[in-house]
Amino acid sequence: MKIEEFKRTLQSIYILLDSICEDFWSEKVKKLAEKDVKKFSSRDIEEVLSWFGGMGSINDLLISHYNGHDVTQENENKKNDELDFLRDAIYEQAVTLRKDLS
Repeated sequence: MKIEEFKRTLQSIYILLDSICEDFWSEKVKKLAEKDVKKFSSRDIEEVLSWFGGMGSINDLLISHYNGHDVTQENENKKNDELDFLRDAIYEQAVTLRKDLS
């Protein structure tokens, strides 16, 4: 697992979140998505892993026009499927990177 792949996945989820006007999570992701890969540390990986689990975690995020997201009802399922795929990828990549960096 390479940091570059992880960063690309972070960038992808940032683009998705930003496109639907999900301000809270897009700002959190943006900080790491724009970080120089040479400056990534185990602390950054632990931060990403902290996004998962507990109330208000990224796992709780549901893309919906009822939640104020810039998405049509017809497009919600597609966007949520994309979010689920990227969320799973980020978590799996972060777990792998944590092992690689220890």
